[in-house]
Amino acid sequence: MSVTRKLVVWLGSLFAVFILATVVVAYVLARSPERGAKGGVESPERADEREGKQKETTVTAVQPRRDASLVISVRQLLSVEPFFVADLRAQVAGVVRYVQKDIGDPVKMGEGLVTLDVPHLEQELSEKEAVILQREQDLRVAHAQEENARAMVDVYREIIDQRKAEYGQAEATRDYRAKRYARFTKLAAGGGIQEGIVEEEQRDYLSADYAAKGAGAAIRKATADANEKESALRIAQADIELKQTLVEVARKDRDHARVMLEYSQVKAPFDGVVVKRKVDVGTFVQNASTGQSDPILTIARNDIVTLVMKVPDNAAPFVTRDTEAIVQVDELPGVVIRGKVTRFSPWIQNHDRTMRVEVDLYNDSPEKYQHFVAEAAAARLAGLASDSTLGTGALLTGGRLIWNKDTRSSNDPLPRLPVVSGKTVPPKLLPGMSGYMRLNLQSFHDAYLLPSSAVFTRGGKPYLLEVKDGVTHLLPVHVQVNDGKLAKVSVITSEGSATSGEPEVYRELTGNEVIILNRQSEMSEGQPVKVTLEKW
Repeated sequence: MSVTRKLVVWLGSLFAVFILATVVVAYVLARSPERGAKGGVESPERADEREGKQKETTVTAVQPRRDASLVISVRQLLSVEPFFVADLRAQVAGVVRYVQKDIGDPVKMGEGLVTLDVPHLEQELSEKEAVILQREQDLRVAHAQEENARAMVDVYREIIDQRKAEYGQAEATRDYRAKRYARFTKLAAGGGIQEGIVEEEQRDYLSADYAAKGAGAAIRKATADANEKESALRIAQADIELKQTLVEVARKDRDHARVMLEYSQVKAPFDGVVVKRKVDVGTFVQNASTGQSDPILTIARNDIVTLVMKVPDNAAPFVTRDTEAIVQVDELPGVVIRGKVTRFSPWIQNHDRTMRVEVDLYNDSPEKYQHFVAEAAAARLAGLASDSTLGTGALLTGGRLIWNKDTRSSNDPLPRLPVVSGKTVPPKLLPGMSGYMRLNLQSFHDAYLLPSSAVFTRGGKPYLLEVKDGVTHLLPVHVQVNDGKLAKVSVITSEGSATSGEPEVYRELTGNEVIILNRQSEMSEGQPVKVTLEKW
């Protein structure tokens, strides 16, 4: 064997011995029970205990709380709108003759604002009044004809009585002639008189008989004539009714022409102020019914304003008329206005998934508001001031009209005077202002709430991380409302199934849960934690 080959064999043997020695030493050290105490290799039991202590994480947790002082709110953009606003258009075509009010001028309900020159309507009114005179004259003629027909009926009734008397006389003569004719016939049979005399008596009898028949026919003719005159009387009476109707129609036409002429003056439909003007003297304006007219003036009522916001669909079910509204307007920095919801639309718009909410506020001084409230109260109590049913009805109707001019409907409350932080006189709000409105949803006073940071998402779904027996558990939840500070959730106890159609099953929080408040993304199901319970 060469020297080189011997050297290789020797080195290989030495390396094998080194490896074997290393394995033996490691085995001995691993089996030694004193290693953990002397800083050497730990026993498996001590290693497992140390590893568990390293994995245990300290977290901050809270318990759900039910407290009247906890209020979930929703904050959204608002806009200020006038209580009433109307674009006034002409209802007749014409040239503007006079403009009484300009932008910024106050107006009263019924006050004329713009006058149009409409000579054709003035002429039409004159023609309608002339037609009335004509119809009234025709009616007078009809009354005269009715009087004449009535007189003719009376005349023919007298003629009937006359004909009856003549018939009675003719009957008496005929009876007398019949008796003479019978006596003379007997005398002639006995030879007492000549036959010629009998023939004369027969002629007189027949003449009297025909005279009686003629008198009877005269009665029937007089009766027919009287019936004809009575028919003429009824025709005359019907003609009077027709003429009276024609007079009423002519008056209605005249009234319509008068109304159309009154439309030549554009009037204010309510108390307010002019905010836009688009015509001057000499401007030709179209009739609004043509669909081509433009607004002449725009008036708005600003002593009451409506604050409008859009509430997200998840908060919409919890809005009521008692919901408190806190308003901050961009143009009035530092001013906080408080009020209550006046009305809301029970309809979530599909295009933006929001519900319209309105708050009406009185927009003038407290002194004027006192008068405003007193007038409204008097309108409500007006019906009690009368003892009669008719008077009560009239007063109630008048009071309702007064009330309705200050509210949008009979069910609306009277607009409130806003409560303004730090100011004794409410600031003037102008339509078009913007800002934010916060609604305090009072429906959650009896529900358990959590800080918003306790809710987190995983895989696009909301969860809570609950601690039980020192171990974390994921709770899938349905978030009803989350305003960024507080959240109202329900725990999903059973997932729904689209296949079977089973719905999700929820339960409310009990208040005994321990919910981790932070670092949820770092933890998983079943992880041991050490809890620091925080009061909130």
